[in-house]
Amino acid sequence: MAITPVTSKSYNLILRNYYSGNRKAVKKSDREAIPNNDLIKADSAAVKKVSDALRKMKYSKDTEDDIYSSVKSFISTYNNLITTTDKCDDYSISHQKKLLKNLTTSQKEALSDIGINIKASGKLELKEQTLLEASPSKIGAIFSDSSDFTQKVTFYAGKIYKAARHINTLV
Repeated sequence: MAITPVTSKSYNLILRNYYSGNRKAVKKSDREAIPNNDLIKADSAAVKKVSDALRKMKYSKDTEDDIYSSVKSFISTYNNLITTTDKCDDYSISHQKKLLKNLTTSQKEALSDIGINIKASGKLELKEQTLLEASPSKIGAIFSDSSDFTQKVTFYAGKIYKAARHINTLV
């Protein structure tokens, strides 16, 4: 095994840290009570944080636990963002979501090679065994600062966040 999985408890703690602005947005049961625009802000901020963490990460045998939990967090936050933006009819948000999905689709083969498949909905699906067998350097090839994928993900998530904040000022 090239990468080692973390426990569910530590993964949830890590995911909560990415949602530090609105920790209730982590649990599916709590998300139902949060207005969609607030979820869009929480999800886009979380995607930015995890993308930044992935860019700065050292991809080596010493950081396998962090790699696994960060990739898993990326998938969760990305999927949450796709779900919440699907419920929004604001053009500035839906346009940035479309660009984000197109970017992700453009990396379909590289993502698939490390165990991340893109579903028809645009959401990501983890093939855990493939991720666990991937080398840290192979994962770093898509997520590290030497690749522009996470930089662009951060950019689009930031645009979505700003658009959601702008909607709040109009209400």
